[in-house]
Amino acid sequence: MAATANQAMWGFRFWLKRNPYKSIEAMNSDDFDNMFNAFMAVNVTALATGTTTDPLTYGTLDYPKYAAATRYATDGAGVAAGTTLATNIAACAQSLYPEQGI
Repeated sequence: MAATANQAMWGFRFWLKRNPYKSIEAMNSDDFDNMFNAFMAVNVTALATGTTTDPLTYGTLDYPKYAAATRYATDGAGVAAGTTLATNIAACAQSLYPEQGI
């Protein structure tokens, strides 16, 4: 049975946080990319539509954005992901990250 997107996201988070060799705080971008690439490579057949290459298009995903009542917008009301690299870079620039003050 193929893993769901929910299982894949939470499974990666679980594995990432339990790295016995490097804490999340000590990771740099290359470290994160290496862990993500390894996770995708070993799970590509378990994921119904998984690939080892970033498609740079993220379907109907949203990036978090500010909502006064809840801090983060509710499901489906974030900054929409796009179908091109440029659109996704622009969407991330509008996104609310946890470290960002409001």
